[in-house]
Amino acid sequence: MVQRLKKYQFLFEELVKRDFKKKYKGTMLGMAWSLLSPLLTLLVMRIVFTQFFGAMMEHYTTYLFCGNLIFACFSEATGLGMTSLLENADIFSKINVPKYLFLFSKNIQSLINLGLTLIIFFLFCILDGITFTWKFILLLYPVVCLILFNIGVGLILSALFVFFRDVQYLWNVFTQLFLGICVILLLTGLTVVILVIERHRDTLKKMAITDPLTGLLNRKGFDEQLKKVMQGDLHIHCVGIQMDIDDFKFINDMYGHVVGDAALKSLAQDMQSYFNDNSIICRNGGDEFSAILVDTTEEEARKKIEQFTLQSRHITYNGGEHPFYISLGYAEYPKDCEDVSELIRCADMALYAVKLHGKNNCSPYRGAYKMQHRSQLGFALQDVSKNLPGAFLIYIADPENDNILFANRELIEFAGCRDFDDFLDYTDHRFRNLIHPDERDSVETSIWKQIYAKTSGNNDYVRFHFAKKRWNISSCS
Repeated sequence: MVQRLKKYQFLFEELVKRDFKKKYKGTMLGMAWSLLSPLLTLLVMRIVFTQFFGAMMEHYTTYLFCGNLIFACFSEATGLGMTSLLENADIFSKINVPKYLFLFSKNIQSLINLGLTLIIFFLFCILDGITFTWKFILLLYPVVCLILFNIGVGLILSALFVFFRDVQYLWNVFTQLFLGICVILLLTGLTVVILVIERHRDTLKKMAITDPLTGLLNRKGFDEQLKKVMQGDLHIHCVGIQMDIDDFKFINDMYGHVVGDAALKSLAQDMQSYFNDNSIICRNGGDEFSAILVDTTEEEARKKIEQFTLQSRHITYNGGEHPFYISLGYAEYPKDCEDVSELIRCADMALYAVKLHGKNNCSPYRGAYKMQHRSQLGFALQDVSKNLPGAFLIYIADPENDNILFANRELIEFAGCRDFDDFLDYTDHRFRNLIHPDERDSVETSIWKQIYAKTSGNNDYVRFHFAKKRWNISSCS
């Protein structure tokens, strides 16, 4: 095919020139109309669609121009290609030339029009603030695909048009119908989305500002409610509260996340029942909660806050109740801060002071507290274990299923294991498997006897033979 194109290169060039001159009538107005036509179509579509899509999409006009440009090229190339054989029948009926040359010339004409329109498109990109990068080179790929697709559709249509003249009208109807259906489907889909959003607006709004676990406000909803309150009266007294559950990570690790979630829900319910309706309550995340007592002073709220902090709370695990505790800090606006946005930060510093003095308590904010970088209260168990002498482990003492949580490096090596994972595999996560089989029952009986006795500091040592991985026995206590 390439050789035949070279052979008829002169004819092909003349066909392209003829079609170009014929389209533009040798005037600049014809060429200008080729540029204005897609722009006018774009203007109409922009007026219609921008009301629906434009506000939700950045660079929407350029996006719309790009789609309209591609469709215009497809419609023009297939329409011209469809009539290319019949229009040039006088030529190939007298001269033996490849008939696809006429179709190719029409596609080159539409490609020239596309190139002229692309100039306007790139100007739009500049005016719309789109930065040109090397990725614009990738535009060549869809353009090539479009050309090949236009040629394929044009070959089919040109052959059909020779025998069925009505194909021209049917194709025009099809292209307009296709464009219309796309528009209708877009508008219908958008209308449905808008109606669904409007119907569920309140539900979606509530979901956006509510913590799904506890049903309290999340931080976004908390800030919105506080802003509404303060818009009414900037001089209103408020008490800000910041609290968290003491040793919450330990609860999760010891009893599981389901029990930890139950503790969070229990605290949230206590907050809702304890503080009046004129309060804003939220869960910040994790085990941290905040509250604003509106139109209340620190003096008025102190007794209620202390009662709330120290009341008993329990979680249930394996049929038994286990207590958990909270720490709480609070501050007053405008006594402790000039801006209500600083209120929770002051309360958080008061909470930090409680943590430093033993937890399970509450404290008001004091002016001596400084807005300084806070050192981490907790510390890694691995760091502590490096500075403790001897071998030790931590495990859950359960008569039916004890579970090892931690073992330091000395104990792991003493057991003849490579690392902690190897140690857990060897022991099957159970402390009793470190005891010589002949002594397990007696040792466990002694341990549980001491646990049930609930003595304070008077537990005796338990001596047993340590079962190492390779069945070496060592005496331990």
